[in-house]
Amino acid sequence: MPSRGIRLSAATQNGHLSSTTKRTRHVKVTGMAFALSFISLPIHVYADTNLHTAARSNDVSAIQALLADGAAGDAQDGMKRTPLHRAAYQGHTEAIKALLAGGVAVDALTYSKLTPLHLAAYQGHAESIKALLAGGAAVDAHESDTKRTPLHLAAYQGHTEAIKALLAGGAAVNAQENTKQTPLHLATMQGHMKAIKALLMGGAAVDVKDDMKMTPLNRAALNGHAQAIKALLASARAAVDLAKQ
Repeated sequence: MPSRGIRLSAATQNGHLSSTTKRTRHVKVTGMAFALSFISLPIHVYADTNLHTAARSNDVSAIQALLADGAAGDAQDGMKRTPLHRAAYQGHTEAIKALLAGGVAVDALTYSKLTPLHLAAYQGHAESIKALLAGGAAVDAHESDTKRTPLHLAAYQGHTEAIKALLAGGAAVNAQENTKQTPLHLATMQGHMKAIKALLMGGAAVDVKDDMKMTPLNRAALNGHAQAIKALLASARAAVDLAKQ
């Protein structure tokens, strides 16, 4: 059975890359091919503004001063990341709040249609997720290529507190991406037990099939995650018992 991977663009990578060629690198991660497709650009192409720098440094005073002086709050760098993307990726909650108070777009999109919430979820920054949701972020925004939501990214990474924050904010626990996988599929494939339990507590369905007709239980078995199998079976039995009442 071919393995399933997760594809993230350079918008999720915070470092500057030196080569100018476009390439794809495959890294083996717990039985899955983790494909990183990126465009490496010289540093000047990233076109950071002073506000980008202040945001990724969590310099709230500088953010406030720059915005008061007329700085463009939604300025984009070479990968179309705004200062809010930078703050979200770093988990700088106070910077996020300062930017949102200054009127920046909470759902600005990078080149790959990633919102700041996607980046905060991928990095597991629960407090930043809460701040973005309080600012009106779309909790189920879809990334352009895979159609994964922030909850998919948090589940894949095993970020339990991020999962809880997203679910509390109304995230669709059974959202399906372009291969029909739910966040629970991704968590079980990686064997992230705490994430699995958080998703199940949030109402995740154990019987959803992906485009290869595989349920989360099938995926857990395929990847040899015994504890995940036990948790999924227990949840399925509980659902059956509840239906009989």
